[in-house]
Amino acid sequence: MKRAELLWAYLADDGEEEGLCAAITELGPAPYIGAHIESAKNLRERVQQLADESGKTIRLVVFRGREDLETFLPVKSRKT
Repeated sequence: MKRAELLWAYLADDGEEEGLCAAITELGPAPYIGAHIESAKNLRERVQQLADESGKTIRLVVFRGREDLETFLPVKSRKT
């Protein structure tokens, strides 16, 4: 499996702090992040609309330097 070493994200800046941009869906927030630049580029039109509607500056940023903090493994099914 190829590991994701970069994380691309759209961050909104309100002049005091930055926050992660997200779409609101039926299942809850869907953050505008991805492991590939192509995914981020596909959101450009929607991000521009969000900037226009909110009046906030939005930046595409990349985070580098992966560090695994914790690993969660699935619990195996138990037979009764």
